[in-house]
Amino acid sequence: GPGPASAIPYLLVIPRKNLTLDEVFSMRRHYQNTHEYAKSTSAGIPVSTKGLRNLYYDYLASDLCRFHGYFDSGWHDDPAEWPGSYDRFDINILPPCIRDRIVFPNPYLMQPTHIQTLTRLLLKLDWHPRDIAGFLRSKYERNYNWGSEWFKYDAATRADFYVRMFSGLIACGLDDAEDLNCVSHYEKDCCVRPLCGFNLASWKPSRGALRLAGGLPQK
Repeated sequence: GPGPASAIPYLLVIPRKNLTLDEVFSMRRHYQNTHEYAKSTSAGIPVSTKGLRNLYYDYLASDLCRFHGYFDSGWHDDPAEWPGSYDRFDINILPPCIRDRIVFPNPYLMQPTHIQTLTRLLLKLDWHPRDIAGFLRSKYERNYNWGSEWFKYDAATRADFYVRMFSGLIACGLDDAEDLNCVSHYEKDCCVRPLCGFNLASWKPSRGALRLAGGLPQK
């Protein structure tokens, strides 16, 4: 609004180079300092062909690349098949902290914390990660009062993005699901029914499970 905006100085765009963040934030609020800085530096984009080529080949040899190939080997069930596939999944076997979010997905299944929990739990049940994304998509494309959300964004792409990211972290050994326990979930304000009888810690998926499913070669 005009009130707060009028109290904030104009911020000038400068290349960081070797500046600390404090120096960047301080300098970019002052025309004269920025003017002096511009005399000794350039905003030209450096040639990074070699670095990008190295990154590309590093990626091709990585667990992440192999996992992405595994992810892309799966598929979403066609919407016409949902009543006989995703809708037949018995969500009552899941803890209430995620079961309730499936029943009432808006806004919870738009929030990364709940998508991550759903991904972890379904991986524990040996779901293919692309199937998890399809299940999530089946909620996005149903009438849960999403408003104009899916006119602006593609539901299938959004579901793929989050599930690929969270399952990829597990497959590559970057997420050991240490925070998947009832205490942590309560502290995140995600517990809907304390002392529900479920133990979230017992739902931790393993990297080995993704490997055995064909996602990555055994080492």
